[in-house]
Amino acid sequence: MAITTTPSGGPQGEYSTYTPIYSQTLSSSTTSITFSSIPTTYTDLELVITAKSDGGYASLVLRCNSDSSSLYSSTYLQANGTSATSGRIASQSTLVLSPSVLGISSNEFTDYKVSLYNYSNTTTSKSMLLRSGAANQGTQVHTGLYRSTSSLTSLTLSINSGSNFVSGSTFTIYGIRAA
Repeated sequence: MAITTTPSGGPQGEYSTYTPIYSQTLSSSTTSITFSSIPTTYTDLELVITAKSDGGYASLVLRCNSDSSSLYSSTYLQANGTSATSGRIASQSTLVLSPSVLGISSNEFTDYKVSLYNYSNTTTSKSMLLRSGAANQGTQVHTGLYRSTSSLTSLTLSINSGSNFVSGSTFTIYGIRAA
């Protein structure tokens, strides 16, 4: 069952720079999580994820504004202590935030931090930076691009192998105001 979250609590003070606007800890497995009705009052967004799957290694993917057109691309660098690889994924219907080699695992929780820049700007494409790592997998860095000038009002995270996020996985999105 997919989970949809909407704002609760809103800004934590008039002068906050880094404000939690959504937070969800799963109490049961789910196929996806959607952050909807994202306020456009911030400059950037920071998405912090600690997640585990219920089946093998799988890729974490992001869809913006429920848009499944081929407007997503990413470039990645990943390392596991003995080797490093890099690659590019272009013209996809979702933004691949982690290739399956260093993706969501059923063995351990993986930490992700996704920075979404100028998400509410309606004159530029949306760029993102992802950093992730897990003790037994390694680390990775991604740059991502969603080639749309629409303001981001909805983000959906899922695992592309048909696996689920397990209970205990956490998802928090922060709004960042320009200083």
